[in-house]
Amino acid sequence: MKNHLISIILGCMVMLCALAGCQSDESPEASVSVPPTNPTTNIPVESNAVQSDSVKSDYPKSVEEGILTRQDIQRIYYGPTETLLISTPDTLYWYDVSQNKILSQRPTDNWLKVAFYPVGNTLCAVVTVAVGESTGGSASSTDAETMCIFFDEKLQEIETVNLCNLGDNSDFIRCAAVSGNGGKIAYATQDKLYCYDRGSDTLDLVLDFSRENMENNYGLSSISSVSFASSADRILFCGNSFSLPLAEGQHSYMTYGGIYLDGAGLQNLPFQDFEAGSLVSSTGGYMIFEESMKSASGKVAVIDAEDMSQQVYSLGSIKEGTSGLFCSQGGRYYATEEVGTNSLTLRVYERATGQLACTHTFEDASAEYFYRTPSVYIIDNQKLCIVKLGGFNEISSKVVMFAL
Repeated sequence: MKNHLISIILGCMVMLCALAGCQSDESPEASVSVPPTNPTTNIPVESNAVQSDSVKSDYPKSVEEGILTRQDIQRIYYGPTETLLISTPDTLYWYDVSQNKILSQRPTDNWLKVAFYPVGNTLCAVVTVAVGESTGGSASSTDAETMCIFFDEKLQEIETVNLCNLGDNSDFIRCAAVSGNGGKIAYATQDKLYCYDRGSDTLDLVLDFSRENMENNYGLSSISSVSFASSADRILFCGNSFSLPLAEGQHSYMTYGGIYLDGAGLQNLPFQDFEAGSLVSSTGGYMIFEESMKSASGKVAVIDAEDMSQQVYSLGSIKEGTSGLFCSQGGRYYATEEVGTNSLTLRVYERATGQLACTHTFEDASAEYFYRTPSVYIIDNQKLCIVKLGGFNEISSKVVMFAL
């Protein structure tokens, strides 16, 4: 009898444990906002941001401790795969997201503008620097130079190429880009496109798009952004063009295209059912464009760099396009934002299909975090999204992260 009673009690306990397990599996854990903790102290990291029901509670380790919890982060840039460049007022950090590790650091440089390009496992920074005195904190065509600074694994400068000193060039450089292996640099002036070969120290004129050549160049009148195709044998660009035949009084419109390094195979193509505002990303063999705010209708254009084919995807609403477009490190995703007084709704889409991958809403009692559009960074391989709030003027920064 006693043994039989023990058996009944044990059976009931097993059933209760099973029921508890089922309820745990089915319960919406994502709806519970669990503050991340520092594993060394088990003390929650301060944050009053509230995530939506779709946010997972298993915060990545990189938000629990380390550089991303600093409140003085000014800018974040993509580095080589799964790494970021994080800028504070006095230091630039090269940060490995997957290892939650600072790889190296250096004092912050007084650059007017910077864009980082992965060169294998190292970096090149395309920077605009002031020359002499400038006014208003910005550079004009007469008081700035564009340089490509190559770094080693320790963020030590190993070579600097001043693009303004190449050949007999003295024109203002509008845009520049570095090939994936760092061997070539493409840049555009007001009316010419060049390619510099570091190995042979030679500069080639790829395209002259001055006014007298407009008809031969399919109406191309300016280039505002350049990048290299994955094979590095072509330069991709976007710019402005005029309709042909040329006529007085007409307005230019944005186009995209490509050209081989020897100047052959020029393509300059118009957008179909889409008025482009700017090129957001040229990564992984694709160019992604946001819509012009003058005629926003809730669309995104994706260009396949291999055949220059165009795909236009519709967003969930027109408002999504008004706060900017953000692309992932490898080009697998793009994201949109809708910013409210104390909230941010972030939607992440698959680049290949235009399908919505996830939606997250962040709320914070401090409205100052939403005075400017928060920045979004997505690490493709980890399906990890990083959102930086604040970090300008006297407003501290805050980083919120979640897994897609």
